[in-house]
Amino acid sequence: MTYHRHGLPGPAIVAIEFLSEYDQGQGLTLIWISPNLWKISDSGCLVTADTIQTLHNDGLITVKQAGRDLLHDHHNARRDHDQ
Repeated sequence: MTYHRHGLPGPAIVAIEFLSEYDQGQGLTLIWISPNLWKISDSGCLVTADTIQTLHNDGLITVKQAGRDLLHDHHNARRDHDQ
């Protein structure tokens, strides 16, 4: 499947290709690095919260409620820090 057809930005394409290659059905863990940066499991693949949200909103990945809560909390912390 080519994700360019979905109008995804470049970082989302890289992330979804990584996820599709490494997720064997059990899901992958996101490790918080900074207010807008996450590492996928123990890999070197870094993604922003915005990229994760884009993939989730487009139905390409599923983020559990606990993950949504974390993304929301860290997004608010980043927003508050930037103001």
